[in-house]
Amino acid sequence: MSLPTLPENTSLTRDDVINQIISSIAMEELGLSHIINSEGEKLQYALGTIPGVSGPTEPATIDDLLELNKSIRDTLDSTMQNQLFLKAKLQSALAASVMQGPTGPTGPTGPATIEIDEVTTLDPGSDATVVNTTGDNQDVRLRFGIPRGDTGYTGYTGYTGYTGYTGYTGYTGYTGYTGYTGYTGYTGYTGYTGYTGYTGPENGLYAFGSRSNEVGGDTTLTANQTYVVPLPTERAAKNVVYTTDNGITVNTTGSYYIGYNLTSSFDTGTDLTYQVRSGTALIPNTQLALTGYTAGTVVNYSGNVITVLQANDEVNIAVTTTTAGDLTIQPNPNATLTVFKLD
Repeated sequence: MSLPTLPENTSLTRDDVINQIISSIAMEELGLSHIINSEGEKLQYALGTIPGVSGPTEPATIDDLLELNKSIRDTLDSTMQNQLFLKAKLQSALAASVMQGPTGPTGPTGPATIEIDEVTTLDPGSDATVVNTTGDNQDVRLRFGIPRGDTGYTGYTGYTGYTGYTGYTGYTGYTGYTGYTGYTGYTGYTGYTGYTGYTGPENGLYAFGSRSNEVGGDTTLTANQTYVVPLPTERAAKNVVYTTDNGITVNTTGSYYIGYNLTSSFDTGTDLTYQVRSGTALIPNTQLALTGYTAGTVVNYSGNVITVLQANDEVNIAVTTTTAGDLTIQPNPNATLTVFKLD
């Protein structure tokens, strides 16, 4: 399998670049699938179960199989970690804001009067309709037919951790450490019980949570006072607490991945500062400081960071301005905060 190549054309549009990023993620996913397949074939070879292929000249010993099992487990652990980062990379690419083109030419003069005659609700999935009931292009009465929207998506459930391989029964001897539960292997020679490995977390992640702002809206900010961004929509969670002041509180100490996004604008020229905080303390590498911000400019504040959090630390998104005014949060959703534990 050859390495991926980048296009030589340097005059790419912004959409082309985003498509190239998504393509690179797909290439990495394909590479991971080859790695997982090769690990499976490695175990099949050692056991002599590949159709049409002879196994090793000398049968594998118990120590050989235990060492092989450890190597495969380490590779799968690394693959799972890489999968989490590919997911975060894909989310960032898909959440990239859309560039706005120039203003189009002025359209033709419309009718003298326009009135709404009736608005009816249609079945989901049908086409919207607009009918001029008068048939007159100057005095227009419009009848609208608008389809009912589909039920929104259910929030995602965190990844389920994989179940490891189950080793065969060895020679009868002393009881060692209990190995972690995996795929059921064939029954071998009676021997000693193998080492017991660690049990992975249920459902893949020890702790996770995500909340967002689906509706947006305006909020008046006071000069030089920190404002915590409202995130009223709460998604599936485990071992975290959604606080009433729009934060996510972790229950245990450890390394956490934090992903964040806020698309907003401010109606006054000022100095703006965006931060992701643990309580009231800035989390390193998350601050965006805008000096001489121009009123009405849309700001897309987004990124991700890995940091150590202590038990009962609360994560939130905060905004500070040096001049009072109205902060507008874009909807659907353009304010999100995601936290999950890595160890």
